[in-house]
Amino acid sequence: MLDIAIKADKHAVALKAIERLNDQAVLAKVGIHGCHPSACIAAVSRLRDQALLGNVIESSTESSVRFAAIKRIDDQPLLLDLACHDPHAGVRKVACARIVNQSALAKLAVSDNDPEVRVTACLQLSCHSELSKVANAATDSRVRSIACSQISDQSVLLDLAKNAENPGTRVSACTRISDKSDLLELATLSKIDDVSVEAVKHLDGEKLLTKVAKTAICGEARMLAAEKIQSQSRLYRIARATNDEKVGYSIAHRLSNEFLTKLERNAQMPEVRRKARDVAASIEQQRLHAEREERRLAGEQQASRRRVLQKVKEMNARPASKALRQHLGPAEIVIEVNALKAILSMSLDYRYFYFGLSELGFGRVEEGPRHEIFDGPNGKIRCLVLHSYDPDLFYSVVYEPKDGSSNIELVKKGKRVF
Repeated sequence: MLDIAIKADKHAVALKAIERLNDQAVLAKVGIHGCHPSACIAAVSRLRDQALLGNVIESSTESSVRFAAIKRIDDQPLLLDLACHDPHAGVRKVACARIVNQSALAKLAVSDNDPEVRVTACLQLSCHSELSKVANAATDSRVRSIACSQISDQSVLLDLAKNAENPGTRVSACTRISDKSDLLELATLSKIDDVSVEAVKHLDGEKLLTKVAKTAICGEARMLAAEKIQSQSRLYRIARATNDEKVGYSIAHRLSNEFLTKLERNAQMPEVRRKARDVAASIEQQRLHAEREERRLAGEQQASRRRVLQKVKEMNARPASKALRQHLGPAEIVIEVNALKAILSMSLDYRYFYFGLSELGFGRVEEGPRHEIFDGPNGKIRCLVLHSYDPDLFYSVVYEPKDGSSNIELVKKGKRVF
């Protein structure tokens, strides 16, 4: 039966033979010497003897068989020996995943020469003190980051953020800290800029941020804290007392005129006082410019309105063409088509044109433009319609074709008359 299990050409035959084997030593021989890897694995799956499983791992040349054997080992010393000394990195990795000894895992996470084994060992760690050692001692940045990410004890994280030899580990630990007092301590007292800035990123509450902006050792942290503060009075007090020119300058650009005036008088640093004065002057210049621009635009609008009214009056003074008189008959006001084309081609505000017509007594003219769709020579055309409420007066239709040109037609009772 042993020979069949080992030497059978057909896979199914080998499996049938293995099913009839119960002797652990015989199953171990099949696991080592079987012709088919799947048959070897089937034999290993029936092994319980830890020493024989160790023999399979040591003697088999098939990685899949060795891995299957490791997964059936519960003997921790044997697993530790495999994880530490087996020349095959894959075996060490699978063995690491089954080890529970925390100090041994920590050593593997730091010292194994294969990165995947180091990561696997680190992922198996749960002891915060051992994780702290790995985060401190590992040369692999990925392992350090994983170790920090698995620590939840705030005191351990704070110690790493303060004292870890690697700056990256300090920052990684800082990102895991949630205690506000610890974050405040790191933000104000850390001499590592990245740590101090990271602490400020996770800090909220304007009272705490104000302390950082005033007292942090790191200038970048002071600046970031000031940027997160919205209160004008707090910003003013920071800028007034600061010895950091950059912070004072940054705050000056965010203050209202009221606080800029105070800052100009009371800031501790002469440079900040000058900056407050310059910013206030710039704001005043912008205000005056805006007022001048508003007056200019208002003047242009009034001038445009006057021009439109004058043009309408001139058009009204001109005699109507013979064709118009013939088609329209008597009307209080008749505007010649050519003159109407001229004024509408000036791209003026139509509201002034309506107003002008009303001023001259052109019936009750609508104050807002109304659009209708008409059949044009090339399809539907959107039209701007000017009309009087008096049914005896004509309608003026301003066509707006796709080419952007203007065209005027006069219609009466829905029919083109000119």
